Amino acid sequence: MDEFSRHVAVLLGRRIKRRRQFLDLSQEALAERAGIHRTQISLFENGERMPLVVTLVKLAAALGVSESQLLVGADWRPVGPRLGERAEGDPDG
Repeated sequence: MDEFSRHVAVLLGRRIKRRRQFLDLSQEALAERAGIHRTQISLFENGERMPLVVTLVKLAAALGVSESQLLVGADWRPVGPRLGERAEGDPDG
C-alpha cells in the first residue's frame, strides 16, 4: 500500500470504528449487518486493509451513513498538469 492509500485506509478505519462504537455495535454485529466477516472489520478499523467499493457501500449502509461520510477528508492532489492545462513540452501546446 502506498503512502496515500495507507492514509486513506487509516482515516476510513477510524470513521468506521467511531461510528460502530457510537451505534454500540460489536465488530461481530457490524459484520453481520454488512454481510462480511468480522476479521475484515478489524482489518479495516486498523487501517491494514482497504475495502472494495461494494464492501464500502455495505459498510456505509450498515452504519447508517453515506459512503462519502466515511471518506471525507481523504483528499488527493493529482500529479502533473491540471485538467485543461498543457503539459510542459507538449507538442500540441
